[in-house]
Amino acid sequence: MRSRIELLLGEFNPENHIIQRPRFELIDSFEKDNVSYRRILIPVDSKDKLTAYILSNSDIEGRSPGILALHQTTEVNSVGAKEVAGLEGNINYHYGIELAKLGFTVIAPDYPFFGDYDIELKDIYDNYGYESITMKGVMNHISCLNVLESLDGVDPEKIGCIGHSLGGTNTIFITFFDKRIKVAVISAGFTTFKAYAERSKSKDLSKWAQPDKYMPKTSSVFNNSPDEMPFDFPELLKALSPTPLFLSTPIDDEIFEHQGALECIEFAKKAYPNRNLVHRSPKTNHDFPSEFRKDSYEFLINKLSI
Repeated sequence: MRSRIELLLGEFNPENHIIQRPRFELIDSFEKDNVSYRRILIPVDSKDKLTAYILSNSDIEGRSPGILALHQTTEVNSVGAKEVAGLEGNINYHYGIELAKLGFTVIAPDYPFFGDYDIELKDIYDNYGYESITMKGVMNHISCLNVLESLDGVDPEKIGCIGHSLGGTNTIFITFFDKRIKVAVISAGFTTFKAYAERSKSKDLSKWAQPDKYMPKTSSVFNNSPDEMPFDFPELLKALSPTPLFLSTPIDDEIFEHQGALECIEFAKKAYPNRNLVHRSPKTNHDFPSEFRKDSYEFLINKLSI
């Protein structure tokens, strides 16, 4: 499975990209709603610095579970992780601060070209040698996990990941590549490639080929065709087993078509004979409503024994 994923994303070679010592530079710190915020820079690749927030509950003593919280494609690019951190954007995607209030320690990074992440497309592809922004995201998220598990207040054996939309898709990939993640929450981040193409205006996968968000080889090698892609989301979700999954697939999702998402889940269930896969279908469009976020938090609490 990994070799087929690499055909689309590029080689998974963290030894060439990850700065091993988990360190970061503190830019700013403040408190909001009893949550301690640290805005940080994490050295990644050779000269790159990733922007992120660390959120923790000021009342918690001892070690808590850690969460990697990944943001959606925010309406305004400059928002990025600020939305997850509850500082800007849509309240339905403030899951970072909501989890911090519940006692988790959260790291919320910016994705390339979002938030305060200052990086050039040329550097990613030409200087750092990536073949997709998706794989750049995987490497950045590994660096975030390195920082998260190094924090004195975090139990490194209790790490989870959560994301909506773009963040949901990236939650799938980092959960596949990094087994430190013990539980994942994925909202509106997948469907079959065929269903995606049929729903799109272009009737193909050209949006997945965007060089500043996803995987250019979707177009240059696989012709934007679902039939030519080297893997699909049903088998990718199945490959995450036995990692517990909470999946939210909105019924009227205008991006990740619902029936295709159901097909992915039914296939994945073949590898999940127990209660490690929980699925919800909000009667809404491409969103992560409050009651379903709360259900996912209970799932995280249960699986990470908080």
